[in-house]
Amino acid sequence: MKAMRMITIGSFFDHDFADNIHFRSPISFLDYDIVLIDFEYVLTEYDTNQWKVYRGYRNLNESNSEALIKDIERRKFEILETLKFGRTVIVFTPGDQICYVDTGEREYSGTGRNRLTTYITSEVNILSVLPVEFETVEACGTSINFRGDGQFSVFWDRNKDSFCYRAYFKKPVGTPLWFIKGTDKVVGSFMPFEKGNLIFMPTYSYNDEDEKHEKDFLKSIVYLVKELNKSTGDFRLPSWCLNYLLPKEEARRLALKKYESDLNKITHEISKQKKVIAGFEEYKILFSGTGRALEVQVGKVFSELGFVVAEGLPGRDDFILNYKDKVAVVEVKGVSKSASEKHAAQLEKWVSEYISCNGTSPKGILIVNAFKDVPLNLRTEDPFPAQMITYSTNRNHCLLSGIQLLCLFLFCKENPEKREEMVEQLLTTNGVFGLCTDWTRFLSIRDETIEKVTKKCGTSDGFVLKPSIIDKT
Repeated sequence: MKAMRMITIGSFFDHDFADNIHFRSPISFLDYDIVLIDFEYVLTEYDTNQWKVYRGYRNLNESNSEALIKDIERRKFEILETLKFGRTVIVFTPGDQICYVDTGEREYSGTGRNRLTTYITSEVNILSVLPVEFETVEACGTSINFRGDGQFSVFWDRNKDSFCYRAYFKKPVGTPLWFIKGTDKVVGSFMPFEKGNLIFMPTYSYNDEDEKHEKDFLKSIVYLVKELNKSTGDFRLPSWCLNYLLPKEEARRLALKKYESDLNKITHEISKQKKVIAGFEEYKILFSGTGRALEVQVGKVFSELGFVVAEGLPGRDDFILNYKDKVAVVEVKGVSKSASEKHAAQLEKWVSEYISCNGTSPKGILIVNAFKDVPLNLRTEDPFPAQMITYSTNRNHCLLSGIQLLCLFLFCKENPEKREEMVEQLLTTNGVFGLCTDWTRFLSIRDETIEKVTKKCGTSDGFVLKPSIIDKT
């Protein structure tokens, strides 16, 4: 059997295993058994210093417009013929490849020096060279899930660390094989076409300039195509054969369609549940986090409680709360020990600066996630030491821990009619906020965690386990 000849378009494979050409090259696809196309850089072949932008897309000048239209027509014919001859066309799933071309038509208005010429343009999609219609959404990433088998499984095992995706299909074409991990978004598929194969796959993206790795990748494509041809004896059924059914074939096709539909639904539900769980995890930052992550989450909770949240001045770690006609300045800290007077002093500084800038006195609120590295059930010390409480009480500061803020939020979610009352308590408390101190009212501990804690502490007394109510939202 003669060696398969491969041609690559728009890629940068630079060795003699495959011929690499431009889309606008006069070299024909019809000389080759495998055509591999990366559309990402095709339009750049038609750029000149004279191209402009129209509606966000390239607007080619007259000469490049004419060349592109002719090349699309020529390549479209070659791709279709390639597939009719039983050969393979592989496309790295592309995003938008739209441009505007000069039609050669002109409209004129005005006379003399005031005469204006309007150039008539037309939208062109380079992807029209392919024999199937499809739409994609531009999206980049590397988390790809393969859900195929057979020859494609071997190919993926060899190359899975060398792919990224640049787009996903709005509606899948052919048999979906590659998905964005944890979703039903298809980034690659396979479809027999005429007597050949049309394959959409994620983009090869090996970062190192390793010619051997590239050569191995191209070899694996040749092996894949040979195996695909073997599966039908180098013959593809013509499309009219689909109108003739063997016994039980229709039932099997319907069953397959149902399973694929069920799989898409399950994948969609898995994606939804992962998003919900990720939301749960964000709330746990309130009793485990520090720095910017903690600040963002505190701001989010206050926003959900009905406050208008605004960032403080650049370079500062405070933010401003507005609730109806009341204003508060908030300082947030995540520390490995208890809070300290310096935290309260920093808050007082922000309060003083607000007064000097605005002429009104805001409420000072200090939120400290104390003992951030210690599990909740092992936090035995008070988050605010006595000397600090005196300092803050005299300055009308409200003090509460990160876990208290979470419990306050959960209480208001559970009792929305009491939200106004709880917010009022927050804005009028001087010293330690006395409510929402029992986190076991809202958070439970996994059984295996209880066993470990019991062994470590010698007792399990005092653990009141009740279900969280976050999932009611």
